[in-house]
Amino acid sequence: MAISQDSLVYKMEEHLQAQGYLRVEDEDDGRGYRRYSMPFLRALAGAIVEEIKENAKAIDMTDGGKWSIE
Repeated sequence: MAISQDSLVYKMEEHLQAQGYLRVEDEDDGRGYRRYSMPFLRALAGAIVEEIKENAKAIDMTDGGKWSIE
């Protein structure tokens, strides 16, 4: 099983929404989003830990048990 960007993005979004963050479109008049908070970082870290734990349970033996990151 590979750690995939799509799976991680999905989990990150779930964790952020659980912390009260709302998804917005990328239309910010060119300002860019440069601020973040500790709850934001904790939500992202929680998603990453969840993804790693999930993938650690199912090592892909077709590749000799090696992990793959896509």
